[in-house]
Amino acid sequence: MKIKIVLREMGMLLWLLLVFSTATLYGDSWSIQASSAPLFTSSNTAAEFDLFLTPNTDTGAVLATWSDGNNSEIAVYSFFDGTSWSGPDTISSAAHVALDVVASYNSVNKTFIATWSDTAITPEAFFSIYANGAWSVAEAIPGSVTNTGRQVYNVYDVKRNLFWAAWRDDTTGFPVAGTYDSSWQVAPITNSSTSGGSVFLASDGSGSILAVWVDNVSLEAMYSIYNGSWSSASPIATTALPLGEVTACYDSLRGEFVAVWVDSTTFFPTYAFLQGSTWSPLATIPNDNPSLGATGTVSLSFAPTSGVLLATWTSNMSGNPTYALFNNMSWSDPASITTSSITFMGFNTRSCYNPVTNKFFAGWNSSMGRAPTYSIYTVLQPVIPMSLGGTQKVNNFGIVKERYNTLFWEADPTVTSYTLYRNGEWIATLDGASASYEDHNQPSSSEVYQLIAFKGALASPPASVTIGAK
Repeated sequence: MKIKIVLREMGMLLWLLLVFSTATLYGDSWSIQASSAPLFTSSNTAAEFDLFLTPNTDTGAVLATWSDGNNSEIAVYSFFDGTSWSGPDTISSAAHVALDVVASYNSVNKTFIATWSDTAITPEAFFSIYANGAWSVAEAIPGSVTNTGRQVYNVYDVKRNLFWAAWRDDTTGFPVAGTYDSSWQVAPITNSSTSGGSVFLASDGSGSILAVWVDNVSLEAMYSIYNGSWSSASPIATTALPLGEVTACYDSLRGEFVAVWVDSTTFFPTYAFLQGSTWSPLATIPNDNPSLGATGTVSLSFAPTSGVLLATWTSNMSGNPTYALFNNMSWSDPASITTSSITFMGFNTRSCYNPVTNKFFAGWNSSMGRAPTYSIYTVLQPVIPMSLGGTQKVNNFGIVKERYNTLFWEADPTVTSYTLYRNGEWIATLDGASASYEDHNQPSSSEVYQLIAFKGALASPPASVTIGAK
C-alpha cells in the first residue's frame, strides 16, 4: 500500500429497505445461497481501493471492476449472472492501476469501457473496450496526463452513441474531457477553474452531460454542462465545502441532475438539484445519528421505474457501508447496509441500479483481506395511493366560518403508514388504516396535497390532488 492511500478521500450513500443480502465476491458463499461453496478457493484477489459495479442494461449481468492489490494493482473484472460471479479475470496487465477501475455500458454497441489512471511517473489515462467476450489491449488516451491517485470517470452518451471520460490534467490542473467512438477527441472542460481531484460525469440520456469537481483554489463544488459545448464553470454552492469528491446522477422523475458531496464541517452528505440553470438550496440527508456521518465520496443511483434515488457512503465512525433512500419528497433515515462487514481503511461504498432485475447493487472492499464485497437490494416499493380525491367544506359557526379541506383515498391493507404534504410542506403522518384526513382553517385559494404510502421504510411515489379555488 502506498502513501496515496492516506491521501485518498473516503465515503458514500444509500436507501430502500426490502430484501438485502451481503457477500464477498470471492472467499465466502452468498448468504442467500446457504448451500453454495466458497468461490475461488484456489485464487486470491483484493480490491486495493473501491469496487465499481456496472449493469448490462440488456442482459441484467453486473460487471465488477477493481484494482487487484494482490497482483501488482492490475485491472481485473468479474461478471455476476444473477447466481454467481465469474473469474476474476484480467482486463490488462500492461498498465497498472493507480486507483480505481471505472466502467460504463454502451446499450447500442453492446460494449463496456473501463478507464483508469496508471502508476507511471508521468501517468496517463488508460482505457479498454469489452466486446464479444474479450477486452481490447489497454491503451493510453492520447494527450492525457492525469493526476495519479485519481479516478478517470466515464459515462455513456446514448444520444451521440459514444463514451465520455474525464480527468484532471496533471500539467495544467484543468478538468479535461474526451469522447470516444472509434477514436478519442480530448479538450479542456474549462480554463477558468482548476480541479483538486477527480472529475465526475453524469448523463441525462438526451445529450446533456454534467461534469462536477472540486476547485483547487476556492475548494468549492464546481460544475459545467455540455450541450454542444461546455458552459462556463460555476460553483454549485459557495458554502458546505466538500470533504472529498463531488458526484452526480440524473433523476428522470424530476427531470433534474442531482449533485452530492460530504460537507467538510458536518461530515453529512449534502446535495442540490439543478433546476433549469439554477441549483436548488443546499440540503443535507437528515441524520440524527452522528455515527452514520460520511467520509470522502457519496455514490448516487436512480431507479426510473420507481422514482427512488439511492445514496450510499461509508460511515466516518464505524466504517460500515451506509445508505439512505429519497422518494422525491423525503429521505429515509440513514442506516447501515451491514454491520458484519466494514470497508478497508474507510474506502468508499459504490452503487448502481440494474433496470433488468429492478435491484440496487452496493459494493466495497472489506476490511477482511480487502475482499470485493457486495450487497443487493430488491425494490419492493408500495404502490401509489389509489383514488386520492378531496373537496373544500365550510363549518358555519354563526359569526365565524371555517373552511377546511377533506381528503380521501382507497384503503390499502399492506400500507403501514402515510405521510401527507400541503404545498410541499409536511403536515401529518397517519397510520396505515387511514383512508381520509381533514385539514382545518384553510383559505379559499387552492392547495396542492401529496400523499405517500409506506411499507416499513419503503415509500411510494406521491399521489397528488388540488383542493380549493381553480
